[in-house]
Amino acid sequence: MVADGSGIYLAAPDQAVDLVRKKANVVIHELVDVLQPFYRDGRHIPSLLQPRTHVAVDPAIRGGVPVIEGTRIPCDGVAALLRDGVPPERISDYHPSVTATAALDAADFADYVDGYDPPREQREVAAG
Repeated sequence: MVADGSGIYLAAPDQAVDLVRKKANVVIHELVDVLQPFYRDGRHIPSLLQPRTHVAVDPAIRGGVPVIEGTRIPCDGVAALLRDGVPPERISDYHPSVTATAALDAADFADYVDGYDPPREQREVAAG
């Protein structure tokens, strides 16, 4: 599947079907594969449901905001504490259920997200 900002296409070597504009009987068999880790332009894209060992994404928890696994604590809040100088081993002072390792995973994922810069042509298409 490919998206260009105006459509979503089911792409095959010999054809592409616009799934938004063209009403077709296309069955997407293994959508779960989209959620698995992959590489794009030499960049590793992590699992979309568990991007780090202690980070989880579940639409039923906080609307899909990344959280510390097994909690409802948003990763970006934990990462912000670390960026403000709180040592990983002291995060539990603020969130007793968050380990230092989980805090570091949250910070690593936040750094990954903050450092993501899509290729220039994708930015231009998105800008319209």
